[in-house]
Formats: sequence, structure tokens, C-alpha cells
Amino acid sequence: MAGIDSRVRCAVGQVGFGDGERLFRRKATDNETKALAAMLEADRRQRVLTGKSTMVDPLQMLADEDSVRFFTEAMKEFPQLRCQIPLETAEATLQYRPEEMVHRISPRALLLIAVEHDLPCPKEEYESMHTSAGQPKKLVVLPGLRHYDVYAGEPAEKTAELAIDWFRQYLA
Repeated sequence: MAGIDSRVRCAVGQVGFGDGERLFRRKATDNETKALAAMLEADRRQRVLTGKSTMVDPLQMLADEDSVRFFTEAMKEFPQLRCQIPLETAEATLQYRPEEMVHRISPRALLLIAVEHDLPCPKEEYESMHTSAGQPKKLVVLPGLRHYDVYAGEPAEKTAELAIDWFRQYLA
């Protein structure tokens, strides 16, 4: 949003990615890439003909070991998390390329928070975003952490502190 709306005075991104297709291709084999392309093509046809997307288990798309472990454990405690999502979500994710817009955020401030051992969104994604961004910008890579660590406990407090400090600096 910060790349297209000048009312946004500064932005913070946390454990994200810069290019959805690159993110997928980083982890997928050629056969997996071809299979997904065929599924998405069939889903596009279905949406045109029926207005409905095929519903799938989110863990079909978030198949890395950290996501599977996190959501499997979370669903034991919160069974209402079990759901289906439209396959169209995968297509939108592949087409999502904030890296193409990140240069437009400047002269507004951008903070990117990554973690060292991120499987769903490797830190290289934010390193690439940071390279494309104008000033002022900052990339923080938190050592020793995995993707889902930032949502609870001390890592969540750390990322919140980083974001609050950034907002104080650039919104004051």
C-alpha cells in the first residue's frame, strides 16, 4: 500500500516476501511447478464457468515443515482453525510482487523484519526487497529465529518494539 498511496507515511513489513512466483519456485521442483500451473488453469476455467474456485487445505500451499508443524499443533488447541481456502489464493500469491513497488515508497520510511531461519518466507526475499527500496530503509534479520517464532513471547515483543520505535521515529 505504501508504494501506491502517499498518505502512508511509513511502513513495516514482517517475515514476508517480495515476489510470490520466485518464492514458490525457490521451493518447488519442475514437476510441482507444472502440476500447480495445471491446477490453476483448471481452476480459472472453473471460476469462469461457475464463479467458484476449488477449495483446498491451506497446508497444500504452506507445505514447508515449519508451517505444517505450526498449524498442526495450533489446530489441536484451536480446531476452528481447520478450514478450506480457494485455490485462487495460490494464484493471487504467485502474482503478488511487492518488490516491483517497493522503490515507490521512498522518501517514506520502510522497515523490513526478517528471521534467520524462515522456511515459508526466506530472509533472502526481504534482502531483495531492501536492495530495491529507496531511503530511508532498514532491514533487521533476527538471528536464530524461525518464521512462526515472531508471533509469541520474546520474539513478538522484539518485533513489536522494532515497529513501535520505527513508527515513533517516522510518524512523530
